[in-house]
Amino acid sequence: MKTFRHIALTLASLLALSCAKEVQPECNDQMLTVQYGITVDAPTRALGDGKTANYVWYAVYRDNGTLMSECAMPAKIDIATGKAICPVTMVKDQNFKVVFLAMYFDEDGGNKIPVYKIDARNNTVGMPAQAEANTDKYDLFYGVDEVVDYQGTQSTNIQLDRIVAQVNFELTDASWNALGVTSSHMSEIEISGAPSKMNLLDATYSGSIDMTYSKAVIPSEANRIGTAYCFASSDPAQAVKVNASIRLYQNESDTQPKSASASDILVSANKKTNLIIGSLN
Repeated sequence: MKTFRHIALTLASLLALSCAKEVQPECNDQMLTVQYGITVDAPTRALGDGKTANYVWYAVYRDNGTLMSECAMPAKIDIATGKAICPVTMVKDQNFKVVFLAMYFDEDGGNKIPVYKIDARNNTVGMPAQAEANTDKYDLFYGVDEVVDYQGTQSTNIQLDRIVAQVNFELTDASWNALGVTSSHMSEIEISGAPSKMNLLDATYSGSIDMTYSKAVIPSEANRIGTAYCFASSDPAQAVKVNASIRLYQNESDTQPKSASASDILVSANKKTNLIIGSLN
């Protein structure tokens, strides 16, 4: 009888340990899953390379702001509809924030690598360590659902909004024609003063970063010689002003690029900022 009691106690201890590995939810919590239908806001006019948001990343945060769970794999966005389905599991009778980010993910075999830096445990998304000019794969969309006293809703819908600005350098007609811009021209862009990261729980910005968007073929659009993205806000209280400069190369081997710059530019989320250049130096 003693032996049986010892075994029973051991099994009970193991069960307690297995439950303890999951800090939340507790073993007796009721887990329920809601199917989120995600719609990505209409994208800025594409640059022609087709690289826009293709996956939705999501995570669940507890009422105190700590991370409860993060999606194992991002949800694929249907190109035709701009929608994705995200199954999110939560604990009944508790409060949560469910955060969603839609962006471009590079696909490396079975791995999906986001172009922005997601730090789920510290509740932030940050600018990439390196970026390329003249591509729309840095478009970024965000949404959050505040769930109070979760009771097991089966499905719900949420729209994600753009949280970056598109900064474009454009030439006047006269400058464009005088330069004789061809498909071999390339440009690189520098943007300074933009926020380096955004808080996922309250959409506030912090930090400042100087970003160089590496040399790439210019967009196939008349008068456009360069495009880059940066964090921006539609809230006047979080106004973002940046400095920007561009170098225009005739081709890959050009060692004497022409340049132009602009300072104290007010940028706003979900908007294009077109910098019209009369001449390059």
